[in-house]
Amino acid sequence: MPGRDWISARIRYKMGNTVTNSMIESSTDEIAPPQIKLGGLSLWVFGRQFPHLSDYWDGNWLMVKVRVTDFGAMVETSGPIIHGSELASFERELAEIERTLVGKAHLYCMEPELDVVLACGSLGQVEMVISITPNHIRQSHTFTIALDQTYLKPALNAVRQILLDYPLKGAPDDTDTESDIV
Repeated sequence: MPGRDWISARIRYKMGNTVTNSMIESSTDEIAPPQIKLGGLSLWVFGRQFPHLSDYWDGNWLMVKVRVTDFGAMVETSGPIIHGSELASFERELAEIERTLVGKAHLYCMEPELDVVLACGSLGQVEMVISITPNHIRQSHTFTIALDQTYLKPALNAVRQILLDYPLKGAPDDTDTESDIV
């Protein structure tokens, strides 16, 4: 598992602006709009945790900020909490429910800060259940948000764009990481 201490790390927004952790924490909306906006869920991607690494496990962690708002509540979390492979799996499932309007799409994250499930109902309704926390030891927050099928295509396009911006590196069975040692 990659290190979680990124307080002093500097990351780059895709337009080239230098962004510090304190800027992410305080004014994300002023930096850029979220790459994914799905009902009350907003997700920003600021780069890779280890952009210089090319192996599958360490090279694909994304530096993100996630915010969920609903009826006066707001919960945020940030850091390297989403692996590119998790977004790729979510993209496949989201494409299927967008096409068929049946089933579920699950953004299952290995890190405990975020979990998102979209479930399609028989009449085109979509229920989004989000579990989010900035501190998984002391807090848990779950939001259930009603959407409809019109939200699926923009969300799918947004996830696909992130995967284009941050394509997966390596393969899960890569054991040769010697070239990644700095």
